Amino acid sequence: MSVFGDAKYISFGASITLSLGEARVLVLNATTGGLTVTLPTGTVTGGPYFYIFNGGSNGFTLVDSDATISDSVAANTLVTANLNSA
Repeated sequence: MSVFGDAKYISFGASITLSLGEARVLVLNATTGGLTVTLPTGTVTGGPYFYIFNGGSNGFTLVDSDATISDSVAANTLVTANLNSA
């Protein structure tokens, strides 16, 4: 686990779940299509907790911890993620 505020590169070939404190800036590379990145459950409302850049050539779906809100993230796209309290 890195200090919150760091940047991290993650290449993944299966769906992943992020955790608070992982890093504030994430460059994600989905090595195949149809994958999901799940945000952690928020402990404090607010943010943004993550700046997520899709640095790969495949899109992925970003979902909240309950999988009730989702968004497609295309290649070379930057998104910010805020969290709501659990």
